[in-house]
Amino acid sequence: MNFKENIQLSVDEALIIVDPNCFRPTEIELLIYDSTKAQEKLGREPKCGIKNLLDDTIKSDVKRFRKDFNLKEAWYKVLKQAE
Repeated sequence: MNFKENIQLSVDEALIIVDPNCFRPTEIELLIYDSTKAQEKLGREPKCGIKNLLDDTIKSDVKRFRKDFNLKEAWYKVLKQAE
Protein backbone atom coordinates (compact mmCIF):
# COMPACT_ATOMS: atom_id res chain seq x y z
CA MET A 1 0.00 0.00 0.00
CA ASN A 2 1.17 3.48 -0.82
CA PHE A 3 0.81 5.90 2.10
CA LYS A 4 -0.15 8.85 -0.10
CA GLU A 5 -3.07 6.99 -1.66
CA ASN A 6 -4.75 6.42 1.72
CA ILE A 7 -4.91 10.08 2.83
CA GLN A 8 -8.12 11.98 2.10
CA LEU A 9 -7.92 15.59 3.32
CA SER A 10 -9.87 18.64 2.38
CA VAL A 11 -8.25 22.06 2.27
CA ASP A 12 -9.50 23.10 5.73
CA GLU A 13 -8.36 19.97 7.61
CA ALA A 14 -5.19 19.98 9.72
CA LEU A 15 -2.49 17.36 9.40
CA ILE A 16 -0.47 18.58 12.36
CA ILE A 17 -1.65 20.41 15.43
CA VAL A 18 0.98 22.66 16.99
CA ASP A 19 0.84 23.62 20.64
CA PRO A 20 1.64 27.36 20.83
CA ASN A 21 3.06 26.82 24.32
CA CYS A 22 5.96 24.94 22.71
CA PHE A 23 7.19 28.01 20.81
CA ARG A 24 10.14 29.88 22.20
CA PRO A 25 9.34 33.55 22.84
CA THR A 26 10.81 35.83 20.18
CA GLU A 27 11.03 38.86 22.42
CA ILE A 28 13.20 39.02 25.51
CA GLU A 29 11.60 41.25 28.12
CA LEU A 30 14.74 42.03 30.09
CA LEU A 31 18.25 42.33 28.73
CA ILE A 32 21.07 42.56 31.25
CA TYR A 33 24.49 43.33 29.83
CA ASP A 34 27.56 42.55 31.92
CA SER A 35 30.75 41.39 30.24
CA THR A 36 32.63 40.90 33.53
CA LYS A 37 32.34 37.10 33.54
CA ALA A 38 33.50 36.82 29.92
CA GLN A 39 36.43 39.16 30.64
CA GLU A 40 37.48 37.09 33.66
CA LYS A 41 37.17 33.69 31.96
CA LEU A 42 38.51 34.67 28.53
CA GLY A 43 40.90 37.41 29.54
CA ARG A 44 39.57 39.65 26.76
CA GLU A 45 37.83 42.99 26.56
CA PRO A 46 34.69 43.43 24.43
CA LYS A 47 35.30 44.93 20.97
CA CYS A 48 32.03 46.83 20.83
CA GLY A 49 29.89 48.37 23.51
CA ILE A 50 26.25 47.78 24.31
CA LYS A 51 25.28 50.90 22.34
CA ASN A 52 26.77 49.50 19.12
CA LEU A 53 25.11 46.14 19.75
CA LEU A 54 21.72 47.76 20.29
CA ASP A 55 22.18 50.01 17.25
CA ASP A 56 22.86 46.95 15.07
CA THR A 57 19.85 45.14 16.54
CA ILE A 58 17.55 48.11 15.94
CA LYS A 59 18.83 48.54 12.37
CA SER A 60 18.16 44.86 11.70
CA ASP A 61 14.63 45.11 13.14
CA VAL A 62 13.84 48.21 11.08
CA LYS A 63 15.10 46.49 7.93
CA ARG A 64 12.85 43.46 8.61
CA PHE A 65 9.82 45.66 9.43
CA ARG A 66 10.37 47.68 6.24
CA LYS A 67 10.55 44.48 4.20
CA ASP A 68 7.35 43.13 5.81
CA PHE A 69 5.60 46.46 5.19
CA ASN A 70 6.59 46.46 1.51
CA LEU A 71 5.42 42.88 1.09
CA LYS A 72 2.06 43.70 2.69
CA GLU A 73 1.70 46.74 0.45
CA ALA A 74 2.14 44.40 -2.54
CA TRP A 75 -0.63 42.14 -1.16
CA TYR A 76 1.65 39.34 0.02
CA LYS A 77 0.81 37.49 3.20
CA VAL A 78 3.52 38.04 5.81
CA LEU A 79 3.70 35.35 8.46
CA LYS A 80 4.67 35.99 12.05
CA GLN A 81 8.17 34.88 12.98
CA ALA A 82 6.92 31.75 14.76
CA GLU A 83 4.68 30.59 11.89
